[in-house]
Amino acid sequence: MKAIMSLVMLMISMNVFGCHKNEQAVPSSQEFVFNYNIIQGSGSSELQTVLNNVVVQRLLLDIALKPRTEEYLSAALRETKVTSKQLLSLDLVRRNEGTYIINFLLFTKADGQRMREITESHAQILASALVKRRTEIEIILGQYQLPGVDPRAALYCMLGCFSLDWDGLALTAKRGYRKTNSFFERIFTRTIIYGWEPTDQSSRGLYKGSHNTSYGKATLTSFGDHEIQPRHALPDVFWNRALYSGSLKLKLQEVVKTSSEKAAGEQIGLLMLAMREGNKSLAELAELAGTGEEGARKLADLLIELGYITHYDNCYSPRIPVLSLLDSSVVRKIRAIGREEMEIWFESGYKQLHDELAELTPFRYGLDQTDFFYNIWHEIFGATNRKLVESGLFADPYSEFYGARGVIPLVFDSSLYEEP
Repeated sequence: MKAIMSLVMLMISMNVFGCHKNEQAVPSSQEFVFNYNIIQGSGSSELQTVLNNVVVQRLLLDIALKPRTEEYLSAALRETKVTSKQLLSLDLVRRNEGTYIINFLLFTKADGQRMREITESHAQILASALVKRRTEIEIILGQYQLPGVDPRAALYCMLGCFSLDWDGLALTAKRGYRKTNSFFERIFTRTIIYGWEPTDQSSRGLYKGSHNTSYGKATLTSFGDHEIQPRHALPDVFWNRALYSGSLKLKLQEVVKTSSEKAAGEQIGLLMLAMREGNKSLAELAELAGTGEEGARKLADLLIELGYITHYDNCYSPRIPVLSLLDSSVVRKIRAIGREEMEIWFESGYKQLHDELAELTPFRYGLDQTDFFYNIWHEIFGATNRKLVESGLFADPYSEFYGARGVIPLVFDSSLYEEP
């Protein structure tokens, strides 16, 4: 029971702070006609067996292209054990004026290309509005002074993650544009399937993914795109240590050998928040972590390996953004700008966006855009963030300074962020 509750709390935590992971996903495969995620509900074994049938997949894509007759379905399914009645009962199709039409979020390759065009155009509008406030933003950002840390990286986290991602999700839910897709809704309500025909589109530069875990006073975050996996950042390296190798694996093993992940996370959070106030010696780190100097050295070695801190002249100092309560005013002002520009865009641009999305296959057949707007908003703000990187307002997550991996890490005081 304790293990189950721990899992529940982990999932709730990831949902609150925007760690976006689907519970069930089918990996890409050359034999599959399309890939899919079950983004709400548990997904029965029957459903997954049917969806994993390549003949069924081809038929569903045919139905996505245009409505099909009972005879068409029967002929297509003749060599399988699947029936049209079963497709109906699983809500994969529905009847409409004597034919069958698609009844789940299935996007063709053409849909995927059109969706990218639509979201990029709206991202440009939002990015341009924010760039127009560059002088105002940079004056506020001037209050963030942390030697060795690029303030533009801190802005990337405050405006790109806190505001456009987390505040944006709260605003889209408040406005009724999307379902909240909470942990309990995903488990206990109807199943929602997202299927897509693969395209050659890259996810590079769509900075839309935050991975987060709160360890006591601090939250460890990595924010970026999903092009390069696994992320060499916290909390990712704690989530699945088996994915890592070389010196990082060794240093990680040294840290968790005598300490739990939770304890190590808490110690790292305390050390990083303390370094926000100034460089620290090994003795000071040891006192803060309560580990002794050998334990503190192992933590510091891991953080150096990950590029979080540097060691110079017997002192340790941060290389990545750290936000403490010292930064409350800056965070509040930056988030306010983001909210203002999002509200303006929602008022002026949402109807056009809704009308443009209505061209896409599932929505042409009457499916509710609110079931998918979580994903749409991620595409929009992810592209917005890329455009802000290109403008020079944000630091570049693909800079060699951050390992050229498309991610910028962040450590912040957990009480610093509250949903609007």
